[in-house]
Amino acid sequence: FPRPGTEPPPGWRWVRLGEVCETKMGGTPSTKDAEYWEPPEIVWVTPEDLEKCELNRVFSSRRLISRAGLEKSSAKLFPHKTVLLSTTATIGKVGVAEKPLSANQQISGIICGDYVNPEFLAYYLLRLGETGLKQLGGTATATHINQTNLRSLPIPLPPLEEQRRIVAHLEAVQAKVRALKEAQAATEAELQRLEQAILDKAFRGE
Repeated sequence: FPRPGTEPPPGWRWVRLGEVCETKMGGTPSTKDAEYWEPPEIVWVTPEDLEKCELNRVFSSRRLISRAGLEKSSAKLFPHKTVLLSTTATIGKVGVAEKPLSANQQISGIICGDYVNPEFLAYYLLRLGETGLKQLGGTATATHINQTNLRSLPIPLPPLEEQRRIVAHLEAVQAKVRALKEAQAATEAELQRLEQAILDKAFRGE
């Protein structure tokens, strides 16, 4: 990805996010009204449901709201493939909605237009990271990005086919990273078991 303010590659162009996407802030139904939470029917994402520094494929959430909670509160139903970005308190967690879902007010939903691949945008937001995104809030220590500032974010926009190619490459890289993390975790677990077995034998004088 080109850095903001630099000349884009041939065929690319810089646009403002609000020119090619729609953004909406999530909302929270009142916790005082049980009708808004029971029965739990609709995924309701909070920053706790998203891991840092990776593109989260969002199918579920820790808490769900009811249909009444969606229809009678500030909560909104984001369509499939909405890009989810935490923009309050914890800034910079990124996800892609893999089904229609809702989110709380700490998350902004970015609904991509015809010229933007959602995964391409999500990876670019990850590239900016927490530090880059906080600049939208005015300082490197900002704790909130409002919708006006979010819509003013410059994004590099190549042709759709190029966006898809970049996404495919980054997906392959992320798959390798996940595999390495899993292998590392398995190795660490095996080393812990081996260490415990050695200690057990040592205590028995073997």
